[in-house]
Amino acid sequence: MEKLLQSTICFGKFKLSSGKESNYYFDLRKLFSNPDGLEELISRFNGPISTEHTTTHICGVPYGAIPLSTAYSFIYGISQIVLRKEPKGHGRCQLIEGRWKSGDHVILIDDVWTTGSSMLKAKEVLESQGLIVTRMLVVLYRGALEIPKDLEYLFTEYELLRTARFKQQLYNQGNVCFAADLNTSTEIFKKVTELGNSISVLKLHPELIDDWDSTVIAKLRGLAKTYKFWLWADIKICEVPHIAEQQLLRCDWADLVSVMSIVGNETIIRLSKVAKDLDIMLVLVPSLYTEGRLLWVDTVIDYEDTSIVASVGVRIHGLVYIKAGVKDSEELSDVDLVVRGRSLMV
Repeated sequence: MEKLLQSTICFGKFKLSSGKESNYYFDLRKLFSNPDGLEELISRFNGPISTEHTTTHICGVPYGAIPLSTAYSFIYGISQIVLRKEPKGHGRCQLIEGRWKSGDHVILIDDVWTTGSSMLKAKEVLESQGLIVTRMLVVLYRGALEIPKDLEYLFTEYELLRTARFKQQLYNQGNVCFAADLNTSTEIFKKVTELGNSISVLKLHPELIDDWDSTVIAKLRGLAKTYKFWLWADIKICEVPHIAEQQLLRCDWADLVSVMSIVGNETIIRLSKVAKDLDIMLVLVPSLYTEGRLLWVDTVIDYEDTSIVASVGVRIHGLVYIKAGVKDSEELSDVDLVVRGRSLMV
C-alpha cells in the first residue's frame, strides 16, 4: 500500500487548496482507477461503531472524497449521504443528498488534510443541518506536528516522502554511488569533476579527509548542486542517543547519513527527530561486510515514521536497497543504488 501511495506523489510547483504553495503534490485521485488498491486502502480504516437507536452515514468532503465514501459504504455496508458545495439549482434543491434525518450520526472522510479547512467546513455545514459528525477520517495527514485528537488518519506525508524523494533522485540521475575513499579534498574534487555527470550519490568518510573543513564542505555542496548528486556521510553512527545526536548534528552538510541498526529503537527515533530538522535522511546499516564479523542484525526495527530511507545489504520492503560489489547484470536489476569505488577510479 505504501508503494501504491508513493506512486501518487508528483514533483513540481503546485498550489494547494489551502492557498499554500508546495514543490510536491499527492494526487490520491489516481487511486480511484485502482479498485483493488482502493478497497485495501479503505479497509485500513475502522468500521462504523454499531448504535442500536442511531443511524450512521458516511459522507465524503465534496467532491474529491466522494469515491472514498462510496467505497467505505460498500465495504462496511452503511448508508452514504452526499454533501454539495451549494444547493442544487433545480429539482429539490438539496444541499445534502440521500436518506437522512436530524440527529443521525455521520462519519466524514477526505483524502488529504493540510490545514483541515475543507473538512472542518463540511463538518460545520452538516451539523448546521442537524446531523452529528462523530468521526473524521483522512487518508493522508500533511498538517502541523500536533495532530487533532479527533482525527483518524492512515499515513503522514513524512512516511510517504522519506523514500519518494530518494527514488526520484535515482530516477533522474541514475543508480550509481561513488565511494570516494580518498584522503585529500584535491583527490576528491578531481574525481568528482570526472564522474559528476554519471553518479547520483557521492559517499564520503569525512574523518579520513586530512584537510576537511568548512571550505571543503562548501565546495562539495557547490559541486553537488552543479552535478545534481547527493552527499552521503558514511560515518555509521553507533552510539548512545545523546552522543549519536551530536554526531548527526555535525553532518548538517549531508543529504544522507548512515546509522548502524544495532543502536536500536530509542537512538533511531531520537536521530529521526534531529534528521527531520536538518532535512537529512538516514541509511540503515544492519552489519558490516567483514570477514569474521561477530554480529549480523537481520531483524531490524520498525522504520515507520522514522527518517530511514534506505538499507545497505539487506532488502527491506519500502526502503531503497543499496549494495556494494555488484558484478553481474542479473544481480544489478534487483538493486536500487549500486556503490562503486575502485571500479570507477580507473
